Amino acid sequence: MNILLHGRFQPPHKGHLALIKYILKKYKKSRLIISLDVREKDVLNPFSFSFRKRIFQEELKFFQKRIIITKHRCHRLTYKGCLLPTYENAKKFGKIDLVIGGPDLPEEVKNLWHRKGIKVETVKKRFFDLSATELRLLLKKKNLGFSIITNFGCRNHCWYCIWRNFHLLKNKLTSVESTDWKKLEELIKWYPGKKINVSGGLEPLFNYQQNKKWWNRLFKIAKKHKKLIDVHTRELLFKKDLLANVNKLVISFDGLSEFRQIKNQLIKYAARRVKIRLVKVITAKTKLNELEEIIDFSNRYHFQITFKQLYGFNDQGNFNKLRKKLNKIYDFEKYKIRFLKQGDYNVYFMPDNKLYETFILLHL
Repeated sequence: MNILLHGRFQPPHKGHLALIKYILKKYKKSRLIISLDVREKDVLNPFSFSFRKRIFQEELKFFQKRIIITKHRCHRLTYKGCLLPTYENAKKFGKIDLVIGGPDLPEEVKNLWHRKGIKVETVKKRFFDLSATELRLLLKKKNLGFSIITNFGCRNHCWYCIWRNFHLLKNKLTSVESTDWKKLEELIKWYPGKKINVSGGLEPLFNYQQNKKWWNRLFKIAKKHKKLIDVHTRELLFKKDLLANVNKLVISFDGLSEFRQIKNQLIKYAARRVKIRLVKVITAKTKLNELEEIIDFSNRYHFQITFKQLYGFNDQGNFNKLRKKLNKIYDFEKYKIRFLKQGDYNVYFMPDNKLYETFILLHL
């Protein structure tokens, strides 16, 4: 019995592998033909046939005698334009008795195979809650950061907080049990950047001791895949295990008075050679002398600094005004200064274990 499984597999992930193993175990006397779509490389199709074939071969060694890995090239990028070359290529290996697809196999594809007199079976079970679409999103957005948004809770009362009543955080607490670690690890593995951001949401270091199992698991995954962890926080913790595992602490504060209160703690970080980026939100009331004091302190201790436009406020007047004035006083590159306009600079893994493309859409 010959079974055909076809698709892009861009890239092959654990969900695909689980589906293939399920098919081979269910149909023990069958031979599985895996047909990979080959087309011109672009951001959504970055992996070559040989790369994808090698992954399948390495991961499915136990079934190697029952698997044929081949390729097809679509005449046109439509279901009908892809099905004919898939069929013509696959039948070289014998009569096709059954086509199997995952739970998202389109009805149009099923109908096209039925017209050729070939049975179609849809495996409704989801083995792994991750789609190649989400992985391609990471690859497409390769110049953006990857943020894990947490909801451990928060003791801060930032006046500009837009997360506290955010619908995707309500009743979705972050915990070691609620996080889909298989999915998160697969996303981290395929993310092309070097750094992973952990941020709010609410305060990511809230109740750090109680949430150490979660953090330790994340640190282990990051180390395995050679990724660096940057934590965005307002909690100034001096936990050895935390500082040993993070690449950088990105510390935000409300205004000059709060900045002055935390200066001694920031100096302690500098003494321990902890990488620090300070973040200050620019408002209509922010004054030039405030920013100068922050910049001079940051330069003394080799901190990076970001002045950020307040999200949700379209008035850029003071933001642009202060940037121009400071640019005349300081060399931004030398002083490690960055002005950050509101916008989408990341893709977001939320407490509901889904990946979101834009920050703005999260709030609709």
